[in-house]
Amino acid sequence: MTVVIKNIPEDKWRSFKSEAARRGEKLGEFFAHLVDDYMKKERNADEAWNAVFKKKAFLSEEEAVKMKEISREFRRNFRMRI
Repeated sequence: MTVVIKNIPEDKWRSFKSEAARRGEKLGEFFAHLVDDYMKKERNADEAWNAVFKKKAFLSEEEAVKMKEISREFRRNFRMRI
């Protein structure tokens, strides 16, 4: 299959070709490896964020409100002392 990619800066293209040559790969093979690596990294990043955002909350809503009130009061008192 022949694919045309337009508007690649000359310096980026030279770097791409040089790296493929250094690895002993054809341009298509090197491009496929780059895409695969990128997709794996993105999937891993998505999984990491999902683990963060989909975990069960460690504070109840009531505890979170209370903690917010306490921190506000602490900051208010701290500013008064300065």
